[in-house]
This record gives sequence, structure tokens and C-alpha cells, in this order.
Amino acid sequence: MHVSVLVPTYNRADFIGATLTALLGQTHPPQEIVIVDDGSTDNTASVVASFDHPSIRYIESTNGGCTAARQKALEHASCDWIAFCDSDDLWEPDRLALQARLIDLHPVDFAFSNFRVVRGDRWEERTKFDDAPAGYWEGLQEL
Repeated sequence: MHVSVLVPTYNRADFIGATLTALLGQTHPPQEIVIVDDGSTDNTASVVASFDHPSIRYIESTNGGCTAARQKALEHASCDWIAFCDSDDLWEPDRLALQARLIDLHPVDFAFSNFRVVRGDRWEERTKFDDAPAGYWEGLQEL
């Protein structure tokens, strides 16, 4: 399964390096990482350039907001599967591998996953889905 990871960014020089390190460290590496810089005024561009990796595509854009940056990244993606990643996200190393395995076992048109918040260097124990209101997941099938 080939995956394009789309990363909109704006003034995230302090975070995007860790995000790219996590993406490049996937056990099922993405085919490409498409970063759309939504008009950053900090040194986001130089942080991204320091990675000098063939799978990273960096696109500068005028500030139009996160949705516009995601759309522009989507227009430049070349893979059948798209993964959205914010420029301050940290993915665990097996995230794409686990999703690829599930999709192989249970063909679907889209997939999403739970996540934990990271504060500083500490991963919170609870997941975001743990805080969903009662009945939120009724009627959905969990794989």
C-alpha cells in the first residue's frame, strides 16, 4: 500500500522537525510526504530543507488557512492512499503499518484511528476516543 502523507504547516519550525522524524521513522514508510507551507514567517522552510529526503516535497503557498493548505497538498499527492498529519503530530513508528495491515484484511474506502496527546515528552495514557460522549460510537463497527 502506497501512502501520501499530507502535512499543512504554518509557523511550526519548533515542531515540524519532530513530525518529519516520526514520519520518516515509520516501519511502513510513506511513499511521499507533501508539506504545504501556508505562508510561514519563521524558519519552517529551513527546518524542512535540513531533512533533504527524496520522499519529502515542500510547497510554499500564500496564507489561506489549514483547509486550503490541505487541498493544495492533496492536489500534489500521487498515491492512492492519503494520510493527513498535522505539523505538530508525532506518529508512533507502526502507525502506517498497522493501518495498512487492517486495510489489507478488511478492504475499505477510508480509515481513521484513535490518538493520544503528547505534552512535552510525555504521552498521555488516555486516548482521544476515551473522552467521546456516551453512545458516540453506537452503530459503528470497530476492527
